Amino acid sequence: DNSVKVENYSKTKLQAMVFPNPIDEHFTIAIHSPVKDYAYFQMYDAQGNTVISSPKLSLRAGNNYIEFNEGELLEKGIYLLRILTSKEVVVIKIIK
Repeated sequence: DNSVKVENYSKTKLQAMVFPNPIDEHFTIAIHSPVKDYAYFQMYDAQGNTVISSPKLSLRAGNNYIEFNEGELLEKGIYLLRILTSKEVVVIKIIK
């Protein structure tokens, strides 16, 4: 028998949210990761300019909370937060 069995080891996907949203001066990114991983964060304004980016951050399996204090630097508007891990990309719409 030359059949190959493929198993999906990642039973759940990365889940993320930002609170509060709309954001103020301080906001938190909550991430539930099914496995230990790393992540990069980039926030873009409506024109596609990067306004916040992070270095490589470690994620543990389970709940992770990353706090940002850069909210006062942002103008009122709509932003996209891109979370990139080794396995997937999540984009969250943020309002200020």
